[in-house]
Amino acid sequence: MKGFEAMMNEKTIDFSKLIPQEWYEAIRPYWKKEDEILLVNNLSQIIRTEEIAPKFQDIFKAFELCSFDATRVVILGQDPYPTLGHAHGLSFSVPNDVEPLPKSLKNIFKEIKRSIPEFRIPKTGDLTSWAEQGVLMLNTILTTQVGVIAAHKNCGWETFTRATLRAVNSKQNEVIGLFWGAAAQKMCELWRNEQFVLKSSHPSPLSVYRGFDGCNHFSEVNKILTLINKNPIDWNTSHG
Repeated sequence: MKGFEAMMNEKTIDFSKLIPQEWYEAIRPYWKKEDEILLVNNLSQIIRTEEIAPKFQDIFKAFELCSFDATRVVILGQDPYPTLGHAHGLSFSVPNDVEPLPKSLKNIFKEIKRSIPEFRIPKTGDLTSWAEQGVLMLNTILTTQVGVIAAHKNCGWETFTRATLRAVNSKQNEVIGLFWGAAAQKMCELWRNEQFVLKSSHPSPLSVYRGFDGCNHFSEVNKILTLINKNPIDWNTSHG
């Protein structure tokens, strides 16, 4: 992947070079060229005038850590954490040195522990180990302005995310989709098999009580994976 400085020197953004090739080729048939150009233009302007979260080089980390062929679960949230240093390219995940953990992530850990008693609540919030097991952790919007919630809504990310979901859902093997919050649930219709769709409210403290608390998504994912003869996800993080 080219670094931020190289991209700025070229004064352009080329998604075919930023996104891992297998992912770009899978997404391309579902992403109109005009939609790609719109996002390129908007994002080019944004990164020249704003500090963004996550950092430019981390925008597509979810795709780098979880290959297209290995994807078996998708977690879809809303938009990246706006707090400086929190977002690092995996929805709901934060780097190891972030303290205290975001409240949404704390609620996620509480829900895992509630439904899977043997789960060990970690001290850090890096969810890289989930991605390495085939969990694609996305948001409907992949960037935001530091300090501003959903700043980049309607700049073009939504069409990219929808194309990604269509690509994943075209796979021969069934993939489980977890849709958390209203923005994510608007994309549920893209899933081919309703038996592989799990929906709830967002784990934010503002909405966790509306359905996320007690949703059993993490235990349900492993039940489904076991039924289709796939290994369950070890939700324990490697840093806990």
